[in-house]
Formats: sequence, C-alpha cells, structure tokens
Amino acid sequence: EKEDLAAVRPELDGNEIMQILGISPGPEVGKAWAFLKELRLDRGPMEHDEAVAELTAWWGNEQFPGCMDQDAKRLLLFAPEAPDWTQVRNWDNTIHVPTELDSGLEELDYKAVLAAIANSI
Repeated sequence: EKEDLAAVRPELDGNEIMQILGISPGPEVGKAWAFLKELRLDRGPMEHDEAVAELTAWWGNEQFPGCMDQDAKRLLLFAPEAPDWTQVRNWDNTIHVPTELDSGLEELDYKAVLAAIANSI
C-alpha cells in the first residue's frame, strides 16, 4: 500500500526538533523539519534514534558548513615524546607525531606524518 505523500510526516515534530537542537521557534525549525521530511520521503520510515542522528549531523553542517563528519575528523598533534604528551595517544581520533623538544619540527618526516594520517582512517 502506497503512502499519501502529502500526509507523510518526519519522525520528529517541531517541538522535538527545538528540544534536540536547543533552538527557539523560527525559520531554523522549519528548515530542519523540511530536511527530515525530505529524508523520510527518500528513505522511508526510520527509527527515532536514527532521525535524531541525521538531524544533529545536518544541523552541525548547517552551523559549520564544510566541516567534516565527526567520524572523519583527526587531530594531528606535534608534541615531544615525553611524559604527559605520550598519554595523548589514548584520545580518540588523535595522531601523535613524536618530535624533539625545541627542534622546530626540523626532523619531521612528512611522508611518515601522511602515512600516520592515512593509516588512521
């Protein structure tokens, strides 16, 4: 049975959109609702959590156009191979490139840096 396209509603209503995004009534709510409706028409019904994830990803791109998706982001940290700095390796999406203190990054092998970035993806 086909759905009436005019009657299709996104999984989230305006109140939920405002609560999730932390915004007040206004044109942004309408844009978000229209995005979710278009998504609903393209993909069909989706779970509430999936709709929230899609909304927040869309909102992030609206607020910071051109930024990468959170999963794609990497922090490249040039820091000495010394206590405190070595613990940074435990951070998600962080690549620590060990350097020598006060060397001004002169000893840096940029091919190794690019390889570290490529291997982190």
